[in-house]
Amino acid sequence: MPVRDVHHGVPYPGLFVLDEDGTVAEKRFEQSYRHRPTAAQWAEDFAGVPVHAAISDAAEGPGLRARAWLDTATYRPFQLLRLRLAFETADGLHVYGAPTPDGYTPLTVAIAPIEGLAARPAILPAPHWFRVDGLDEDFVVHEGRFDAELPFSIDGNPGEVTLTVEVGYQACSAVACLPPTDLRLELPLAGRDLIRD
Repeated sequence: MPVRDVHHGVPYPGLFVLDEDGTVAEKRFEQSYRHRPTAAQWAEDFAGVPVHAAISDAAEGPGLRARAWLDTATYRPFQLLRLRLAFETADGLHVYGAPTPDGYTPLTVAIAPIEGLAARPAILPAPHWFRVDGLDEDFVVHEGRFDAELPFSIDGNPGEVTLTVEVGYQACSAVACLPPTDLRLELPLAGRDLIRD
């Protein structure tokens, strides 16, 4: 992508990983000078350091349990954060993935709008095919335990905010479906100013 003149000399966030001989083993650069991953994300991605939840919330509805967490309880403007989610369906049930035939509700994960929110699409595992005897439609489903991520940033500092995670789904067995359901999980975040020094 060509760089406009106004952007010449602007540093983009990047990371070099050196091996024991001092040779560059890996490198990564972000596509925006504004959006920067947290140090915990770099450590997880390159060194496999496990991420611990600083804040979390859980919710349960018919056929599905959900937990959401972040590795930090604060944010800075344009800092790229990674919302993590863990789901578990009840025994014998599944939730629909996308695409879903008309009349059925797939699993959706989103953050409710707040000032400055820049959310990327949720990253879900690939659903697997599921066939229901007697129906002509083909379905894809999630079942058991599975994880998801939702990268986002808050482009500004509106102060203390509540990150509201909205989960929509429909749980079904091989013979019956429960009504579509919505879950809400709430994570409080404190705003911090940019580090200028």
